[in-house]
Amino acid sequence: MQKISRIEIWLAIVFSISALVFVLLLWMRGEDASIQLSTLNEEFSLLEKSAAEKVSAQKANLARKKRDIQSLQDELGSIKQGTILSERLILESEANLQTERDKVVQTRDSTHEANLAIEALRKELEHAQKDADRLVLSNPAKTAELDTIKDLIVNERGNGAVVRDQLTDYADETRTLDFHYKSVLAALERDLNERPWIERGEILSTRVQSLNLKAGVLMLPIGRNKGLEEDMRFIVSNKGQRLCQILVKEAGLSHSIAMIIPMFGRIGGLRENQNVEITNL
Repeated sequence: MQKISRIEIWLAIVFSISALVFVLLLWMRGEDASIQLSTLNEEFSLLEKSAAEKVSAQKANLARKKRDIQSLQDELGSIKQGTILSERLILESEANLQTERDKVVQTRDSTHEANLAIEALRKELEHAQKDADRLVLSNPAKTAELDTIKDLIVNERGNGAVVRDQLTDYADETRTLDFHYKSVLAALERDLNERPWIERGEILSTRVQSLNLKAGVLMLPIGRNKGLEEDMRFIVSNKGQRLCQILVKEAGLSHSIAMIIPMFGRIGGLRENQNVEITNL
């Protein structure tokens, strides 16, 4: 009995060890499976991401292809319109060409008829010249009178040429005078609009740009562009109050330097950057 119990104990121990080894093997296989599953999940995620990127790229390519197709369709429409317009122009050109051809044919016919008429007139002139020669031979007095008339005709033609030359000279002189008149009129209008001068008693609004009472000079931000010239005299006033009298010593294009004439007005009322009125004397 004791021997059987020992065998059972050893069998139980062996069975327990076998079960432990089996469980250990199962656990190890589960770890490997977990690792493989995690790897497969990562690869699946990468595949999904790659698939999404490919789908996005395909959508972008599809949109680009659609845009390209639309552009091609628009270009094709433009080409069709241009083709229709070109065909219309070709038809119009062909119609115009046919019209010009008809005109050329008509002109050729008219020229032929004119040549025939000229030939008929030439023959009539020959007959008339023969008749005139016969009349000259038969009546010498009339011949002398005819020569006189011819001389008068030649003289009148000469006088007509002189008159035409005079008329031509008159036309040239008329055009020249008209050009000068228009030039003077334009200059007068320009002077009237720009008025690059100052009349006596005219008032201009300006300001005292800089002032030196000790030196007795001031600067104005206006010059020849407003009509100021050297040696011009002005009364400087502010709101109707006379401040001083100035004499322009230097006139630039857009500024002037003037000397303050003493013993006139209220010079103490002058200030730099002061708005004033100047009156031409």
